[in-house]
Amino acid sequence: MEIRLTDKQFEQLQTNLIQDALKTMSNVPKFIDIKSEFIAIHKTNVNANQISIPIDKITSLINFERENGFVTDIHFLGDPVFNIVSVNLTIDEIKKMIREA
Repeated sequence: MEIRLTDKQFEQLQTNLIQDALKTMSNVPKFIDIKSEFIAIHKTNVNANQISIPIDKITSLINFERENGFVTDIHFLGDPVFNIVSVNLTIDEIKKMIREA
């Protein structure tokens, strides 16, 4: 049986999975530190190699395939200047970081 989700439904599923993972963990810190070769902070012209993201504010993880690999956008509620960060990590790698935090 195959279930097809719209992009919006997929984003909501990702959000729900992240929130469920957070609910099952105890003593979860409020931030994860992401270290990556590529981190682009949207709405600014900043590139970095490390950023702290508030776990409880993450709303979705969206993976894009590019010619030089893949990029995952992390959407979160936060600073009005930026609320989307692109990193060259997979969704599974980010979820693992959240679980380990």
